Amino acid sequence: MKNNGTRSLKYHIGSCKKNPSNVVDTSQGQLVLPRKGVERGEGNLSTWRFDQEACRKGVAQMIVIDELPLKFVESEGFKKFMFVTCPRFHIPSRTTMTRDVYQLYLDERFKIKQLLRSSCSRGIDKLFTVTVYNASSNDVAIGYLRKKFNLRGGLVQNGKYLHRRCIAHIVNLLNVLGAIRYVRQSPARLQKFKGCVVVEKIECKKMFCLDVCTRWNSTYLMLDTAQNFERTFERFEEKDTNFRAKLERGEGWPSVDDWDNVRNLRDFLEHVYEVTLRISDTSYVMSNNFFDELSEIDILLRDAQLNSNVDFNVMAIKMKEKYDKSWGDIDKINLLMFVVCVLDPR
Repeated sequence: MKNNGTRSLKYHIGSCKKNPSNVVDTSQGQLVLPRKGVERGEGNLSTWRFDQEACRKGVAQMIVIDELPLKFVESEGFKKFMFVTCPRFHIPSRTTMTRDVYQLYLDERFKIKQLLRSSCSRGIDKLFTVTVYNASSNDVAIGYLRKKFNLRGGLVQNGKYLHRRCIAHIVNLLNVLGAIRYVRQSPARLQKFKGCVVVEKIECKKMFCLDVCTRWNSTYLMLDTAQNFERTFERFEEKDTNFRAKLERGEGWPSVDDWDNVRNLRDFLEHVYEVTLRISDTSYVMSNNFFDELSEIDILLRDAQLNSNVDFNVMAIKMKEKYDKSWGDIDKINLLMFVVCVLDPR
């Protein structure tokens, strides 16, 4: 019966002061010599004592730094590890961890505000342009900067050309077709596939990765690697009886024409990939090259729309539509892009 259960005993164990697991001796801590690479490390001797809240914060920092899923704290391996290393630590749920991670963000934001407020470094008096992608939050930020700097007379043309769209972001948002995911969905399948690579004597050392559907550069890298494994996929079909059947029920079995399309798309995306690398570089001044890079993308997309392959043609049209939303109307392009071309000393 629910009203005659053992829940009250469970609650009592968690709060009983005579339970050794609940006894926290705050009068004495353990001497610790932190390792290199650990926060406040580099050989400084310090004391340590168990602190549930500090442990929770440490787990939250681990999830953020290592980009782990929130459900990691509920995994069996992590629970076993914590039981061995620190059995007194009460492992939080993923819901609690969500709140802890958000609190980390709030704490760091507060620290940055305090740092900027107390900083004695020279402020920014004049602002030429700010490069961010199109988003409502960025529009608000640009409006705030325009208002503040206009009062100081620190903007060109009262901030009319302050906002410059991020070219790399526009290029990366172009949609692309999905990829074959069957092999990577299982470690056993991937291991079997690697065996087929050895049998087929494929010399490519890279293993294909899944693409991010909104990132052209990741799609290029995926196709650039995958094109080397056409024979391996054929061999894998012999090893995995479900491979062909499952693909035919879903995305379809890759034919010879499909592999030709992969190579054609790979060659096309290589140009986009190279442009993305050039315009994303932060090691040298390259604002004078923006217009040339934009023009190259425009010509590339126009030529692709004339491709005899219908599927490729349709894809190029969609890409051009996405491109034109930000760069198709010359009246909406930031005129400073043309100014830097004119002033380029070369």
